[in-house]
Amino acid sequence: MNQSKREFNFGHSTNIIIKKLRTTFDKQILPPTCFEYLPNELFYEIFDYLDPYDTNQIFLNLNIRFKNLLTQSLLPLKINLSNKLNLSIEERSRHIIIPNKHRLLSLHFNDPLCINTFFIHCNIDSSFTRLESIILNNVLEEKIFVILFYLNTLSRLFSLTMQCEKTSLLNIADIYRLIFQLPVLKFNKLTLKSAPDDLSALIPVSINVKFSTIEYLNINMRCNVDEITSILYHTPHLRHLSCKQLYQANKIIGKEVILTLPHLIYASFLYCLVTFDVLEVFIKKISAQLQVLRLVTSHDEAYLDVNRWERLIKEYIPHLCKFRFDYSVYHNGTSDVIPDREAITQFTSTFWIERQWFFKFTDKLNCFLYSIRPISKQWFNSYEQIMGCVNQKTDECTLKSNNISSSFEINQACGPSIQMIIAGYSPSTWNTFHLDRMKLCFQVIPFTHLTIHSNKIPLDVVVLKVDSDQKFST
Repeated sequence: MNQSKREFNFGHSTNIIIKKLRTTFDKQILPPTCFEYLPNELFYEIFDYLDPYDTNQIFLNLNIRFKNLLTQSLLPLKINLSNKLNLSIEERSRHIIIPNKHRLLSLHFNDPLCINTFFIHCNIDSSFTRLESIILNNVLEEKIFVILFYLNTLSRLFSLTMQCEKTSLLNIADIYRLIFQLPVLKFNKLTLKSAPDDLSALIPVSINVKFSTIEYLNINMRCNVDEITSILYHTPHLRHLSCKQLYQANKIIGKEVILTLPHLIYASFLYCLVTFDVLEVFIKKISAQLQVLRLVTSHDEAYLDVNRWERLIKEYIPHLCKFRFDYSVYHNGTSDVIPDREAITQFTSTFWIERQWFFKFTDKLNCFLYSIRPISKQWFNSYEQIMGCVNQKTDECTLKSNNISSSFEINQACGPSIQMIIAGYSPSTWNTFHLDRMKLCFQVIPFTHLTIHSNKIPLDVVVLKVDSDQKFST
């Protein structure tokens, strides 16, 4: 039994209207305190918290009313199959899934043995008329193509999540070809845990290709620029793109492919291993309507060139409103790497203030992290501090304490804001070397806010700040 209500995997509306019959009763005859006299809609809610098999075991033979509720109900079923269940997959397939194929809304498989057993006793075909979401965890590579072949018969499959543990024999491009053929798919997440470096997801571009209906695409694996370009060529309806790792191809051929992505508003790259030159070319292909960009990298110093970022955003990403950028410089505790003051200060110009983006510098044990974030009203410690700053700098700034725009006005009035964070230091690492390094950061970075994530802070760190007027928090 699930302890909390099971959530449907795909966030979009299912467009299913469920008719819920209300039970009326005469309060003079049937006491309202009895459990079985609660209205039907309450029982439907209760059933949605329970495993369908458990629901049948508990309520089916209770009385004729509950038997009718379960056997004649239009309530959609959400099935979560695992070999840890007390009842075998075969029994669940025979007694729950097959008799209720027309009610099945989602299927979640947790392991390969469970997947194999299920498909021995049941085939997913067009009779699953309401099936909208499927999750296949740890599916065996030899089963993927057969499963995708059968899924093509589903008329309402909007969401497909697949995770493959071993991928030594797979052709990733062929998998995506089959996924793109699913007739109404809106969301897809493909995860390859241990894919060899020589696996390719490069899909040849053809003139008479049938484009995919996918709007939300999560490529949870390594993918080079040419591969992701070929994938995006087949998804013109895409709105959200996430890629786990973007790396550089040995030979750049993606320049020849023209992408048409008029609906793409969100792009995220968890780790970007391409040069800024290559990223610029790629961003220009996808950025016409982009509103949100998330990027994590440590690959090329050019990423700290503020002028290039400003030109790229002004000319090619004019609708960008949320920018989350992280650039790591690994120093491994050496003393010859110091923070780049020039880069930090340039990221606090009017261009960045107008867009309500602020700069954050994080000092970790083994690296410096340069970050851009949307501005947050949580920066300001108290109403009095804000009012004091505003009154001193300008008479025109009006405080709106519950609105992000107030933070923007305050930021303009008080000047650029730079947050410095010290993280990853345990009490055993507060030694002279690290304190000297921290002192250097204090001297180089003109920060306005300081946050130290540590349960114990040596007095020496506080002494370093005693003559400073910057804000300090722990």
